[in-house]
Amino acid sequence: MLRLAALTAVLLAACGTDGDDGDIVGPYTGEVARYTVDRFDLPVNNVTARDLGDDLDGDKAIDNQLGMVLATLGSQGDITKHGQDMIASGALASYIEIQADDPLTDDRVGVWYYGADGDTAVPMGGTLDAGVFTSNRTRDTHHAGTATVRLPALVDVDPTVLEVTGMQLDLTPDGHGGFDGLVRAKMTQDVVRSAAYTGILAMFAAQPQDHRVFWYAVDNNHDGVLPEPEFFRDKGLMVALLSSDLDDGLSFGFRIHLSPAGSALPVIADRCFDRIHDGTETGLDCGGSCIPCGAAQSCSIPADCQSGTCLSGTCTAPSCADGQLSGFESDVDCGGPCGDCATGKSCDYASDCASGDCHLGVCS
Repeated sequence: MLRLAALTAVLLAACGTDGDDGDIVGPYTGEVARYTVDRFDLPVNNVTARDLGDDLDGDKAIDNQLGMVLATLGSQGDITKHGQDMIASGALASYIEIQADDPLTDDRVGVWYYGADGDTAVPMGGTLDAGVFTSNRTRDTHHAGTATVRLPALVDVDPTVLEVTGMQLDLTPDGHGGFDGLVRAKMTQDVVRSAAYTGILAMFAAQPQDHRVFWYAVDNNHDGVLPEPEFFRDKGLMVALLSSDLDDGLSFGFRIHLSPAGSALPVIADRCFDRIHDGTETGLDCGGSCIPCGAAQSCSIPADCQSGTCLSGTCTAPSCADGQLSGFESDVDCGGPCGDCATGKSCDYASDCASGDCHLGVCS
């Protein structure tokens, strides 16, 4: 009987360790260690996007479609450079939990990725070898990790939220008690489209003058209104950018750095981009000594607003008659969705001009 009980225990342990096709699965045991994500490194060009990708679907091609998209947007100034400020302010507070019997070598380890407190996650199973963690591979696992990932992506807006599936993670000790991490994951096209639409419209609303080229490419009739069907119109820019590279969605790869929980966070370098209301701001990261605010943000004086009008403590929306260079205008109160600009006024496109001729940035 003792031999049978011992054999049964061994078999149960084996079943808990290995799933289908060699997957590492729970239950996981041992101490749980928590680490703070104190840096995000997103792709900055197609070369780094490829370097950060992996073959997530087993077709022997490197996948990182969303990384390529972010690299493209970054080349146009649409990706924030203030991720560290968001982390320092607490607006971006992601962390990872690692459960293992041995922090250096263990053949059954569970790792959870949390975008913020309150998020849910399914652990990634994997192994620790000399302190290096390697999770199940997305391309062949039957027990995929999932997480809510929050990223410092688009400029002038809150972190982008993505529900990801098929998540894999590689962690390498940094020599200082933390880890350098490489995250690869897939997500459905609907998730990516929803995040892109919400985030890009918020980016346009925050500082429309900074994104006039992007707006022109997606607002097909240039009327300043972007319903979702127009944003994702057939053969349009966003449909091309967010086309699926996997059978069931899009791929993404990026780097992170982890420090033990309780370690000192970065210091806020620029409070005008930390995504909390602080300093002299009247609105969120705007007004006061920061950039002027868009519509519906709080204000104290007209100069706090892009429209130049502060009404009952709230910025009015930019208009084609506010006497300011605002909205998607190419010159004051003309161009874009406003009336055509006269000769000598600034322009970006022929459609900005009454003459239909924009030469070297001037209607002619």
